[in-house]
Amino acid sequence: VGGWLDGWLGPKRALIAELSAILVILTIQLSITPDALFFGLVPASAEVWTGFGTGLFTSLADVVYFLMIVPAAISIVACISSSRYMLVHISPPERIGEFFGFYAMAGSVTVWLGPLVVGIMTAAFDDQRIGFSGIGLLFVFGLLGVAFFVKADKTPEHLKASPRA
Repeated sequence: VGGWLDGWLGPKRALIAELSAILVILTIQLSITPDALFFGLVPASAEVWTGFGTGLFTSLADVVYFLMIVPAAISIVACISSSRYMLVHISPPERIGEFFGFYAMAGSVTVWLGPLVVGIMTAAFDDQRIGFSGIGLLFVFGLLGVAFFVKADKTPEHLKASPRA
């Protein structure tokens, strides 16, 4: 999906679309409680299937939350793919190693930054759903950063296909 979007929209627009999709999916997931969907608008505690006799994921809320994993995974993997392509797109060819090193370091920072934000917000508001919304804030910052500060609109010369003789 990421490669297809990159080819169709370009890496910057693809990344914006993927980050937006992640934010929409996260909002939907945060809107689900054991009893309702969409912040209480749709009752969802009734059993909708037997869960193959396991008792797992039997309510509408459980099923919708579980099914949201598929578009979330697709969007996240596409986002990873597009971000790497965009890095190739914006990096000067002679400094691409430096750019990928910084990319790897930024990835290492997010390993502890995400859980830290969730922990702080959960403790501050005494609510796990509000705590988890801190991940959304990180995605919003990333989306705004890509949208307004990254210049990746044109294909650089070193990535253009050269005509074969």
